[in-house]
Amino acid sequence: MSVRFKKRARLILLPLVSVLIFTVALNFWAHQNPARIDLTSGHVYTPDSNALAVVGGLTKAINITFFYDVRSRAMQDARYLLEYYAQLSPFINLSAHDPVLEPAIAELHQVKFAGAAIFESDGRRVRLEQLDEVQFLNALIRVSSDAAGLVCFTDGHIESNPFSFQSHDHIENEDHGHDHSFGGRPLTLHERHGMGMAKNALETMGYKVEQRLLLGGPNALAGCSVAVVASPQAAFSEREGAQLDTYLRNGGHGLFMLEPFIESGLDELLETYGIAVSLN
Repeated sequence: MSVRFKKRARLILLPLVSVLIFTVALNFWAHQNPARIDLTSGHVYTPDSNALAVVGGLTKAINITFFYDVRSRAMQDARYLLEYYAQLSPFINLSAHDPVLEPAIAELHQVKFAGAAIFESDGRRVRLEQLDEVQFLNALIRVSSDAAGLVCFTDGHIESNPFSFQSHDHIENEDHGHDHSFGGRPLTLHERHGMGMAKNALETMGYKVEQRLLLGGPNALAGCSVAVVASPQAAFSEREGAQLDTYLRNGGHGLFMLEPFIESGLDELLETYGIAVSLN
């Protein structure tokens, strides 16, 4: 091999070896110093300050088992967000699985389909089917902290029931003001709504939810962080109003959701707190 050829080979190989060494070093540094750059104008991939505060304030170990479909962009984005949380906090241990490729792990967690996230810590377990940042943060709060409080819904006056989902059917076409029908034909929709959705949201945030009968005794609202009167259709008795009054005077909190044209029997109670009720 001529001296000239050796020099030419050296001149070609040295830059390639230098680039290879630089690439390996950069990847090693990136692995040791995880960070992400959000180039979107709205910073849609950057957690807000509240999210960073929640993740940064964790003090208990949390195991997150995430089941996703590798073909789904939305599930991949959710996995990236959870991985970012795990990078930010040493208390988060994340494992991600495709239930089709790893059926044994899916069966262990009783998961049949992709799109589920299970948060566990100190015996608490929260399972999510909605994969967004708000739900993730609520699950972290719920499994990492003691119960936020007890929300007590009054019962016995045909109130909205937090333990059931109400539903109704209605027909949509142009005659009903809005139209989601197909081909101009009326479409019957079955909609699910109700106070049960509020209960689920409260439990996701770490609250416990109970129903209480005010006629159950003088301490019917004992331990309640807040008493909720949710759209009663029958009036409260004077004895029940006195129960609520005693609870509020002793530092309790109340949320009164009253409907127009419905006599609740709570007008005098609310007037003592500067609230006027109009039935019109």
